This record gives sequence, C-alpha cells and structure tokens, in this order.
Amino acid sequence: GVPLRTFLDRAGVDINQARRLRFFGDDGFANNLTLARVFDAEDTIGPLLVTHLNGEPLRPEHGAPVRLIVPEMYGFKNVKWLTRVEATASDAAFGTYQDAGFDDDGVTRTVSRITRPLQAATIGAGRVEAVGFAVSGFAPIERVELAVDGGAFMPVEIVSLEEISAAEPLVASALQVMEGRTFPFRSVWVKWRAVLDLAPGPHTLQLRAVDALGNEQPETDTTIADGINAWPRIQVEAV
Repeated sequence: GVPLRTFLDRAGVDINQARRLRFFGDDGFANNLTLARVFDAEDTIGPLLVTHLNGEPLRPEHGAPVRLIVPEMYGFKNVKWLTRVEATASDAAFGTYQDAGFDDDGVTRTVSRITRPLQAATIGAGRVEAVGFAVSGFAPIERVELAVDGGAFMPVEIVSLEEISAAEPLVASALQVMEGRTFPFRSVWVKWRAVLDLAPGPHTLQLRAVDALGNEQPETDTTIADGINAWPRIQVEAV
C-alpha cells in the first residue's frame, strides 16, 4: 500500500492547519486520526492505505480496494472500503464508534490470550504445552506470565522471530517493514509457550502480559469503551 504520510503530501494537505483526518467507508462507517498520530516520529511504520495483503490484492471482505491500517489500534480505527479522506481543523473526536460512546484513541491495550488448551478442554495429565499470543499497541511486549491453580505467575517463553519465520515464511513486504527494528515489535502479536506438568484433576490457568513501557494487563476489566483486556482464565480437566 501507500504510507498515509505520502498520500497527504501528494494531496497537498496543509499539515500546519489540519488537526485531524476523517475517514469514510463505502458502508457508511467513519472514523478519524489526529495529525499528531500520523506524523509520530517514533513510529517507523505509520498508518497505511493498504491495497494488498501478504503480496496478494486485498479481498473485498478485508476492505478492498483500499483499507486504512493503523497497526497499533483496534479494528474500528482501520476503516474498510475507504472512499474519502477529509482534513479538518477541528480537534473534536469523530466516528461511528465514538458516537456510540467508545474512547477515541483506539490504541490496543496490553492483552494476552491462551489458544491451547481451550477453555473446558479435557487433556492428558502430565506434560502439557500451553501456547498463545500477546500484544500491546503502546510498546513491544516485554514479558508474558502464566499461573496455574492460583499459584505464582511465572514467565513463559517468547517464541523467537527466527523460529516463527522458519515455520511461516514472511513475504518481502513484511521483512522490509521489520528492517532495522528489534523483535518483539510494538503492535505485532508475539507467540508464547510454556510446558506444564499437570496432575489428574481440574486446573485453572491464568495469563498476563506487560509491555516495555510498563503497561500491565489488568486482572479485571469490564469497560468495553477502551477495549476489555483482563487476564484470560481457563479451566481444564486433566485425565
């Protein structure tokens, strides 16, 4: 795709006058970004106007022909089927979700997930491998920790980029984006794993993550307006 910064430059947008950009999708959905976010000097990726995914033209269900992608933000900021971009001097929040009471910043809170074993699964007792993902839109993930049956949280292994790349070869565009950056990356999911020794019976697994800025995943969170990201908890039965 095209960096949003490049698009604005070629469109002749006066970045000294504009405060926000408003984005409109063909389905009537709308959202916005601040100019400060677009020109964040700390971000080497920046928002993109995307036309391809994994080297292939974007499919309609993914937002073709053009979709806005802001890597560190929730999906409601990533407008699909983009038809119009407006620059405005107004600094007021704007968008479909904002009208429904959601926070405007849209940055993905520190969050982690257990993807195996599954909730309520019956598994073999003894050696069990637990795996999952973690991400933060504010900074790279620094550590992920797992607790079993209410015990102390212990760090799990973050799967290396080399191992991930060997198992799932990355397209050239992804490698280009990562050039000069240190893994793990801000706003990119990391894989984690841990080997557990579970005795027969019921067990509870809890997970939490912390990013490099110290943003911790909270134990509880019921406020959907800024994204629910409480510790995941699952129950399994070892037999």
